[in-house]
Amino acid sequence: MKRDLKTTIRSGPIAKTGAEKIRDGLKDTLLEPTQLYEALRARSPRSVSGASV
Repeated sequence: MKRDLKTTIRSGPIAKTGAEKIRDGLKDTLLEPTQLYEALRARSPRSVSGASV
């Protein structure tokens, strides 16, 4: 079912299905730790590109 722009504006956005809500939730859950790591890494005063752990 494809909706044109006029139909979408009149009736509002298409409601997400259960599967889409679950997929979005999983994506947020999986990406949050990576985003936190990247934010902390960007704030780090030293470069860790060549450092060994």
